[in-house]
This record gives sequence, structure tokens and C-alpha cells, in this order.
Amino acid sequence: MKKNNKGFTLVELIVVIGIIAILAGMVGIGVGMVGKKPAQECSRKLVSVLQKAQRTAAGKSYNRVTVKRDTEGRIVVIQNYKGAEISESEMEMTVVGQKSVDVVYTLDGGSSYISIDETPLSFSFDRASASIGYANNTNSYCTEIHVTRGGGTSFDIELLPLTGRISEK
Repeated sequence: MKKNNKGFTLVELIVVIGIIAILAGMVGIGVGMVGKKPAQECSRKLVSVLQKAQRTAAGKSYNRVTVKRDTEGRIVVIQNYKGAEISESEMEMTVVGQKSVDVVYTLDGGSSYISIDETPLSFSFDRASASIGYANNTNSYCTEIHVTRGGGTSFDIELLPLTGRISEK
């Protein structure tokens, strides 16, 4: 007698569902990693450029660093070592982030965040001690910079004004 074996057994079905679940999990993790990569890259570049600007400022009589968006929507750091009376085109500009990245900062360890889209972050370094000067021509120091992408994972940069230390948290 011949049996009609059309279809799948329960064991075969469970194995196929298990394999699909594992593959879906791997894709989900990969998409999550790709989603935060631009913010992480922007944070690392921002720390690197600010530390370089700090070292360069030691040999200059004038220095000013500004973090803002350029006309194309990218995050840029503009370094001015020539004086207050020059145009932005004469300053050194470094792109540190993509359009999809958001950058906010706090002053004096406050709880409110200021977006660079509203008010670009601008400060100088003390030539002798490398300490970080007042931000945005106020009597306040920038103490933290937060870099995110789409409200996701935040990459935090800590600035210690008196010592001049700039580091990722």
C-alpha cells in the first residue's frame, strides 16, 4: 500500500519557522547598528576636530570654534584663527556629520538642550591653559554636546571648561 505523503510534517514546519525567526533577528540587529552609525561617526569626528582645534589654538593669538549646520544641512565645525573681521569663506571648515544627525548642547550643566539649528555653538580656547572659554558670547560654558539620529541612541561628548578636557562619555 502506498501512503499519500503530500505536505510538511510538524517538525519540518517548526524548523523552518525557527530559521526564519533567527534570520529576522539578525536583520533587525543589523538595521539597528546601521541606524546609529552616522551619529556615532559624527560624535567621534566632532571630538577629534575639537581636540585638534584646541591644540592649534595654543599657537594662535586668536581662535574661535563654531559648530553649526552648513547650507546643505550637514554638521560642520568652523575654525577661525585669523580674527573677528574675516569672512566665513576664509575660515577652516570641517564636515563632521550628515543631514540626518541632530546636535544639541547644554550650558553650565543645565537640563535644557539648545539645538545648533536654533543657536550654533561657538566658543574659544584659552591660549595659555587650553581651557574652554564662554559659549556664544555669554557668561556660560558649554558642558555637554549630544549627537543623535532620529531621536535614537545619543552619543554624548563631555567638555570640562576649566581643564579643557573634551571626551566621549
